[in-house]
Amino acid sequence: MIEDLIGGFGVVLQPVNLLILASAVLIGFVGGALPGISGVILVVILLPVTYTMEPTGAFMLLTAIYASSVFSGLITAILYRAPGTPEAVMTALDGYPMTQKGEAGKALGVGILSSAVGGMVGTVVLIVATPLLADIALQFSSPEFFALAVLGLTVVASLGGNLLLGLIGVCIGLVIASVGLDPLTGATRFTFGSLHLMSGINLIPVIIGLFAVSEVLKRSQEGDIHLATKKFTIRIFDWPIIRQIRSTVMRSSILGTAIGILPGIGASTAAMVAYSETVRWSKDRKRFGKGAPEGVAAPEAANNAAAMGALVPLFALGIPGSGTTAIILGAFIVHGLTPGPTFMSGNNDLIYAVFGSSGS
Repeated sequence: MIEDLIGGFGVVLQPVNLLILASAVLIGFVGGALPGISGVILVVILLPVTYTMEPTGAFMLLTAIYASSVFSGLITAILYRAPGTPEAVMTALDGYPMTQKGEAGKALGVGILSSAVGGMVGTVVLIVATPLLADIALQFSSPEFFALAVLGLTVVASLGGNLLLGLIGVCIGLVIASVGLDPLTGATRFTFGSLHLMSGINLIPVIIGLFAVSEVLKRSQEGDIHLATKKFTIRIFDWPIIRQIRSTVMRSSILGTAIGILPGIGASTAAMVAYSETVRWSKDRKRFGKGAPEGVAAPEAANNAAAMGALVPLFALGIPGSGTTAIILGAFIVHGLTPGPTFMSGNNDLIYAVFGSSGS
């Protein structure tokens, strides 16, 4: 593993790949900081750009955009109470009150430090857990794969809070996925005699309709944006604050990574759970929602850790851990690659280059 990881960093340090990585980080940072443009939309927009690229560069681009957009959503959440990404919604609860109290620099420092720690924890787990999970998955037979598929579908069905409506949504999704030719028998399913449906429902229009368009419409309905106009200095290494939030950051990073690994949940849910747990563990719950630094640290550590954790089931099992990784899965398919247990053994250069770019 160490040799493969060193080789992955060597691939990342190639001039062309360094340029791709720097461009991806810049695009993700700017897009994530702009309300209405999330990582999902950025990945969808840039997906066609990757068609002519080498797979290694293409997936370095997409994963780096994803990671940097999750991080930068905190900026507008803290300053303007307008989260740049869905993952930063919980950050606004305490981040914006800190800005109102004249502590914008402190809030941004807490968010940046917590995001960095959470991202590093998630990356370490990504590098260590993915090969181990792939080795275990190689021993899977049909019953285990069936149970895993049922787990993923039930987790997705339970996310909205109403299990019945969730199950209905999952069933509709399965019906849409079965349109076209049956891969085993060649029989047509739900084509209604149309030749256009013989190849099934195209992935890219579905992604744009379900993720990009819906996200833009949702953002257009959000409330007023309150501007922070005073000058401030970002304070990252504020040692009294670090001592105050250190246990929150580590707990939320571990929790976020674990939630991110679960299929279909994603970083937004991780941020919500981490914030809720932080409030529950606090001795003074009344501080939260009024500018508590722990209320910024918990969701930011969790969502960045979960973003990396969501890549673990994608690479090891071929199951996306979030909406954005579902789009990245589509990109793998477009490039003729199928993530899963056998993918790890045959594409070490690509996988460890992505690991290296994540660590960078």
